[in-house]
Amino acid sequence: HSQSESSKNSFMQKKESDLVCFEAVKNLIGREGKELRLDIVSILRSPSSTSVKSPKDVDSAAKLLLRMERMFVHKYSRNLSRQETELIKIDCDARIGELATLQISRFGRGIGKNSDVWRVWSDRCPHLHLERLSLLCNNKTT
Repeated sequence: HSQSESSKNSFMQKKESDLVCFEAVKNLIGREGKELRLDIVSILRSPSSTSVKSPKDVDSAAKLLLRMERMFVHKYSRNLSRQETELIKIDCDARIGELATLQISRFGRGIGKNSDVWRVWSDRCPHLHLERLSLLCNNKTT
């Protein structure tokens, strides 16, 4: 295979897996998914390798993640142990931090506290205040 053919195949695989994830998210959130967008699901699926067009798209991805977490835990509450529920929260907190980092690194530290993802990360992970401060101080984009 040539490199361009390999790139084309890789792009097609990513597109197909984005569509599968989109359908899975749509099934999970049901009626709340009427405004669901493929590009937002794609950001959630692979934040660092996705072309994010605006800070609001990252905020939308964070809101979608919170909705998915809430719906999943509610739907399977009888089957999940307390530890499993806590692990889901920890995983979501880490992804929210990743999204906040992505937003700051792509769009500059001026976004910071004006963004939804930043507020959510601050509320859910107050113990990571130094990490947020470091991220703002070390970011070269203004």
